[in-house]
Amino acid sequence: MFASLKSSEFSCHGSSLADAGLTASLPAIRGGGRRTLRAVAASGNGAARTADEVAAESGAGSMDVSSTCVNPVFRSFPSLKEGDGNADGPGGRTAVRVLFLSEGNVCRSVVAEAVMAAMVRDKGLEDYIQCASKAVRDYNVGESPDSRVVQLAGQSGVAVEGSRRAELLRPVEDVVAYDVLVVMDKFNAADVLKEVSVFDTIDPSARFSSKVRRMGDFCKSRVVDDIDDPLYGNMGGPEELELLGAAINDIVDCCDGLLADLVAVKNGLPEGESFRSGVKKWLQGMDDMDWLVPPMLQKKNRN
Repeated sequence: MFASLKSSEFSCHGSSLADAGLTASLPAIRGGGRRTLRAVAASGNGAARTADEVAAESGAGSMDVSSTCVNPVFRSFPSLKEGDGNADGPGGRTAVRVLFLSEGNVCRSVVAEAVMAAMVRDKGLEDYIQCASKAVRDYNVGESPDSRVVQLAGQSGVAVEGSRRAELLRPVEDVVAYDVLVVMDKFNAADVLKEVSVFDTIDPSARFSSKVRRMGDFCKSRVVDDIDDPLYGNMGGPEELELLGAAINDIVDCCDGLLADLVAVKNGLPEGESFRSGVKKWLQGMDDMDWLVPPMLQKKNRN
C-alpha cells in the first residue's frame, strides 16, 4: 500500500522533485529502519531510479523522508473469551462487579473500595456484588495507599488495607470484566471515556460508555458533583486532613446510595433475568454522561 506524496512537498537541498521532472511515492513498509523514496522519471523512457541516485547525479546528498511518515495505531477490541468467567448466563459469573477509579489509586478509589466492600458484607451480599479499585494514570502504580488515608479512614471506621498496591486500569480487559466503572471526578471520567468511547465507535451496540459513572451521581442525601483529590498539591497540615475527611464522608454517602440502587435493581428483577442484565439495563437507562464536552465546561443538570 502506498501513500501518494506531492512533489512540491519535498525538496532535495533546494531543488524540488518537480524541478527534476519527477513524481514520488512512499511505500508504507519500513525497510531496515529507514523508508525508501522511489522516484520515477517523467521522461519518455520511464526508467525507475531511487532518490539517492537522483541526488547523486545532481551532486546532492541522500534524501531522508522518515520524519514525514506516520506510524499507524492499532487498538484491540474488548471481547468475551470462552471460559474467562465474564459472560452472562449459564456458566458465566453472576455477581455484579464494581470498579472504582481515581487518578493514582492511593486515596479516593481505595477508600471507596473499602467502604463498599464493608457495606456489602454487612448486608450479606458478597455473592452478588464484588468491588475493586484501580488508577487511570500510572503515577503511583505499585505504591501502597497514602498513610494519612489509612489513618484517617480508620478513625472513620473504614479499614483500608495498607499493604495493597496501586494498579492501572486496563481498558480492553476491564470494560468487560466489570459491570460498573465509577470515577471520582470529571477528569477521571475524561481519561476513562477517552479509551472506552473508542470501543463504542467501533461497535455502537456495545454501549460500553454507559458503564462509566461519576461517584457523586449516587449520593442521595445531598448534591455531590465531584469528589476532588484531597491530596492534590500536597499542601499538608490540618487543611489537607480536613479535605481528606470531607472526601471520605462524601465517599461513604455515595457508596450508600450506589448500594441502595444495586439492591433496588436486584429486588426488582423480572423472573428469569440475571442481576447483571438488570444492572446493564439500569445503567443504559440513566442519562448519558456528556463526555464530548471538555471536563471544565461540563455542567450537571439537577432538579
